[in-house]
Amino acid sequence: MAYFAQVKNNIVRNVIVADQEFINGGSLGDPVHWVETFIDIPDTKYAGTGDIYDPDTNTFSTTQVS
Repeated sequence: MAYFAQVKNNIVRNVIVADQEFINGGSLGDPVHWVETFIDIPDTKYAGTGDIYDPDTNTFSTTQVS
C-alpha cells in the first residue's frame, strides 16, 4: 500500500491509501491525476488536502494565505 494525492490544477483534492495497481486501473478516474506522496521520507512534505503540487520538482507545499 502507498499514499496517493489526487491533484487537479496543481491543488491536492484528496489523499488516500491504495495499491499502485488500483490507481493504474482507473477506478478513481484518470491515473494521471494521482501522485504518490511519502510520509516517511525526511525533508519532504507529505501531501495534504489543499496543498500545492509542483510537477517540475515533484513536491508538495502548504498553501499560502494572504
